[in-house]
Amino acid sequence: MGKCRPRGGGPRRVTRAAGAGYNAPMPHNVSLITTIAGLAVAIPAVIAYNWFVTRVREVSDELRHFSSELISVVVRERRA
Repeated sequence: MGKCRPRGGGPRRVTRAAGAGYNAPMPHNVSLITTIAGLAVAIPAVIAYNWFVTRVREVSDELRHFSSELISVVVRERRA
């Protein structure tokens, strides 16, 4: 049996027809701008994430403390 080949020359032919290739050079200033934009989004997102995680832990600790106090009060009231 013969080998199966894609019709139309495959994906490389499509990109060549569109005028772009896999190794199209990117200007350095575009790379720098996209890096700066990515950092401008990522850094505040990480800061916000860490703030929310810290806040959730604080609330969780408060609820744990409250529940243990409530249980001790209920147990004490039942004994009296």
